Amino acid sequence: MRKTVFKIIAVLILLAGAASLSFLAVSAIRYRVFITFKEENAVFTHNSPLVFLFAALLGFIIMASGRILGKIRPCIFFAAGAALWLALGIYIVHNVDHISKFDQEYIYEEVEHINEGNYTGTCS
Repeated sequence: MRKTVFKIIAVLILLAGAASLSFLAVSAIRYRVFITFKEENAVFTHNSPLVFLFAALLGFIIMASGRILGKIRPCIFFAAGAALWLALGIYIVHNVDHISKFDQEYIYEEVEHINEGNYTGTCS
């Protein structure tokens, strides 16, 4: 009796986790969020249908490649994933805007403007 209760509770916990992760995954695919620097408001927009198609295609490729991935040694798979992660990191670092908008000098200038009564945010 006690084992069946624990099994039922475990299944309910797994279902709750799966439901919440599914909700987050669908929300991440369905919406795009932009946060502007000046207003700091989140702007939600809908993704195009191509994003849904790409997500479905990616899921299908992952499910279909199970046999191929089973034949690859884990250390080689890890090395390939780490190399891809490194390449994406280098790409992001080199394509980021290097003008820092929120450094100490910027904040000091904004505070000076606020103290003078200028609330428009002229240091941009």
